[in-house]
Amino acid sequence: MSRHLSTKNIAFDGALLSEQCQGETIDNTGSSDGPSLVFNESALLSNDFSLRKTLQAIIDSNDAGSGGDTPEKLVSTMLTTFGLSQQTNPLSELTVPVERRDGEFGIDPDSMVSAMTPVGIFNRFDLASSDGASCGEYRVVYAKPQLSQNLPGGPFFMIFEAGYPNPSPEKGLLGCLPIAQFWASLEDSALTQQERVSRLEALFYDGISQGGVRLPAIIDFDHYKAPFGQIRINTFINFHDWQLRDFRTDRVSGRTVLVADPVDNSPLTEFFGGQFSGIDAQEQTRFDRLSNEFRQDFINNQVVNLSQPEVNGLTDDTDIVNAIGANIDNRFVEFQSTASGQFVDSPPNQTDADFRALIESQSNSAPFTEILLNRMESQTCQGCHQGAVSKQVASNVVWPRSLGFTHIGESGRLSPALRNFFLPARKRVLNDFLCNPPTEPEFASELVIEAESASTQNTFSPFEVRNEESASGGQYIVWPDISPVPRKNEDLETNRGNVKYKFTLSQSSNLKFSIQMRSRSEHSIQRPENNDSFFFRVDGEPWLIQNNEAHLDDWGTTFVTVLSSLPAGSHTLSILLREDGTELDSIRLVPDDGLIKAGETDLPDTEFKSSIMIETEAAELQHSFTPFEVISDEDASGGKYIVWPDSGQRRKNDDTNELGGKLDYKFSLLEPSSVDFSIQMRTKSNQSFDGNANNDSFFYRLDGGPWQIQNNNGHSDIWASIFVTRFLGLTEGEHTLNILRREDGTELDALILTPVKGMIKIESNL
Repeated sequence: MSRHLSTKNIAFDGALLSEQCQGETIDNTGSSDGPSLVFNESALLSNDFSLRKTLQAIIDSNDAGSGGDTPEKLVSTMLTTFGLSQQTNPLSELTVPVERRDGEFGIDPDSMVSAMTPVGIFNRFDLASSDGASCGEYRVVYAKPQLSQNLPGGPFFMIFEAGYPNPSPEKGLLGCLPIAQFWASLEDSALTQQERVSRLEALFYDGISQGGVRLPAIIDFDHYKAPFGQIRINTFINFHDWQLRDFRTDRVSGRTVLVADPVDNSPLTEFFGGQFSGIDAQEQTRFDRLSNEFRQDFINNQVVNLSQPEVNGLTDDTDIVNAIGANIDNRFVEFQSTASGQFVDSPPNQTDADFRALIESQSNSAPFTEILLNRMESQTCQGCHQGAVSKQVASNVVWPRSLGFTHIGESGRLSPALRNFFLPARKRVLNDFLCNPPTEPEFASELVIEAESASTQNTFSPFEVRNEESASGGQYIVWPDISPVPRKNEDLETNRGNVKYKFTLSQSSNLKFSIQMRSRSEHSIQRPENNDSFFFRVDGEPWLIQNNEAHLDDWGTTFVTVLSSLPAGSHTLSILLREDGTELDSIRLVPDDGLIKAGETDLPDTEFKSSIMIETEAAELQHSFTPFEVISDEDASGGKYIVWPDSGQRRKNDDTNELGGKLDYKFSLLEPSSVDFSIQMRTKSNQSFDGNANNDSFFYRLDGGPWQIQNNNGHSDIWASIFVTRFLGLTEGEHTLNILRREDGTELDALILTPVKGMIKIESNL
């Protein structure tokens, strides 16, 4: 059976919507379970949306299929996986145990295909990506009737969650407007329920024309394969432990199959705590490494994601529940999410004392730590469906009720969580998009990105921006060549000097990547060809090296590579430092086909960074600041510096118990790390009587430890960065660096602190 595009053209009453938008008559808080979001009259869906029809549509749309596949055979490939006792995560290569479930393994595929009935269709336009790379997910839910011949007892649901491509990717998010208009058209009061079903059937199985735009069929082999959509199973067969699993479409030896996939946002619970049962010592070592990486990611990224209600100052219950989010890397997720029985996958219950203390160091309170863990559970499959229900997720707010492990029942009944929390938020997203559609982005035949546009990214340091009229845009970036020994970075996991540039393609294309750069011969004294390389990659693929370019004393364009077969939509080009002295000016990207536009490269700043600079004058209001004074100087960082004024008497303080001129500078680390300490200072020669170096020293200490002396730096009539020391093995959390005056005339401008790994932020220094 070949797929074809329906000739149906769905009308959309734009005038009515315009009137509603202008009059603010769209109800975002009332009935939110209308047909633009969910259609759950299961009796009307049973013929037009049969499971057999859906499975056959997936088989037929597999262009590489060899024939001979049937709905029963396709279901069998899924059921077979329930007989396995372990699965291997394709990203982390960690082999994890899974529960063998003989009830599901023994289900007769013929009986399942015949018995399962459609109970609901869901519009998840709210999952559309912000750059328009996808237009959301559109879902069909099937349930096993409670009384089914030839099938075991207990509930069993299949949810076909199709990721939907942008029909006009060159328009960005605006390209999703026709699909949004289709869903809104279902609210037309003149339509009968059967007419709505007919419209849905046309879109889901054949595709339609909406406002002159071709919308492809929703049910398609490609829409359920990685990394797009998925098919989710929610099972309680033989009433044995509620469990959820994910599957994706794939091709194996020409056959259409469903393969087990890690369950989205459901991390391996043992990463929170407990004993991992690795199959051998090598797997245990791999688990230990991944566990450390997971905990680091949780602290660095997920705590912020889970804290969005506080970040955005939300107070409404519905807003709070819908703002909670997590984005767990698929390296860390497992193949099942168990919601009942002896081994429930519950982060709050599983988190060990060490990890809980680490989270608490970021949340600043034990109660909020528990709330964060409850929120994390709510984002897992089992947690959203049952585990997090009635648990506190904010002050006086609990996670809303399901129907008991499901959000839609065998008859199409919807859960309180859906009706009162999720659907109202989805309705608001849909209506806001229709009333205030985005503008169409600017596309061109090529894209030039200034390297310095990434300078506000947290991982930019130790790159620096330099001004130069001859550079494109008047600036370029460089990892400064300041050492007589060539510096080279070979750590591909570092978060320092790792910058990202986003772009969007209007269609699939090869992409020519060139860069305007300079590798000056004057920077290559006794160290030839050590300032002409960098790492690069696209979309998280393995790092590649650009190296061994001829030395250029003027800016020149270097062709790097052709990035092959990039799909339409959003992409990220990453550049990572390799050799110091390599000067990067601008990036040029030219697609062979279609057009290209810039993404949002200039990422928002956050408190935590890969390196910090603390202005010394930040301590001016501290009670022990005197006899230091603040001096204005346009050449100093921040336009000011501090000094114990040079009286002409070569004063020196050797009393480390002296309170005057003792300064506190506080900072925090996101994780344990050593920290490099440098200082920007000046020791002017005209202030050094008789040629003696008596204006170039100070005391320093960390966290109340012994005082150390920084001395004999040599005179510099300009501001210069001096490396002082590396503080070894600091714990995560807050630290205090003290500076104490020693010689008068020593001019101190700024402290520079750079952790070897992880992130750092400035604390209040008042």
